[in-house]
Amino acid sequence: MWGCFNAAYVIYLSFASRVLEQGGFGALEAAATISLASWVMIVSGAICGQIADRTGRSDAILYFCLVVAMAALALLPHTGFAVPLALAFGLIGMAPAGLIMALTGQAVAPERRAFGMGVFFSVFFVFTAPTPTIAGWLYDRTGDPVWPILFAIALFGLTLL
Repeated sequence: MWGCFNAAYVIYLSFASRVLEQGGFGALEAAATISLASWVMIVSGAICGQIADRTGRSDAILYFCLVVAMAALALLPHTGFAVPLALAFGLIGMAPAGLIMALTGQAVAPERRAFGMGVFFSVFFVFTAPTPTIAGWLYDRTGDPVWPILFAIALFGLTLL
């Protein structure tokens, strides 16, 4: 889950600005717009965690946030909405990072947690490492940055599962 989530975010960072450039943005304007998501997610994770702790609805919040992330990516080619989409992606779509990490601690008993976290991070890196290459291959094959974004949407879909 953590691997899919992070891989989708890396693909967003790598290809979303190209989608905006394809829609008429200059390179600097596109990169600045896409970076908004990273700036706002600095606080969104803490806010999301507070809301989840207070409501006890972590699963519903996680699903909602992932659907917002997928929708923001799917709508990205509509470049007139680039700023609100980048903000929605960062504020809501990326907010459940802490919730996902907390699941790992819940899944492994305390007496086996060190080993469990070792397995967790090994699988994370084995899974996450090839995904930018796959996204780049999609871009190279099609010449269209929307294809890597569709791959990121699929990775968020796998995170939902």
